[in-house]
Amino acid sequence: MGELKYYGMIYIEGMFEKLTIQIHERDSYGVYSWSGENGWIVSAPSNNRAEAVDVSNELMGKLYKGMVIK
Repeated sequence: MGELKYYGMIYIEGMFEKLTIQIHERDSYGVYSWSGENGWIVSAPSNNRAEAVDVSNELMGKLYKGMVIK
């Protein structure tokens, strides 16, 4: 079996009607993390960045109260 790979956290609504994936990046110490200020995300459904940000804020806001991605 190969090396375990870590990608990030996924937030899903319903039966995959909406989703956001936080892409965690590894720092120089080997620690994986994500930042709301400059971290990468993948969101669906979305046709542009503004829609992706709206989906992310909706889904992640349920867990992280007060965090807003711009």
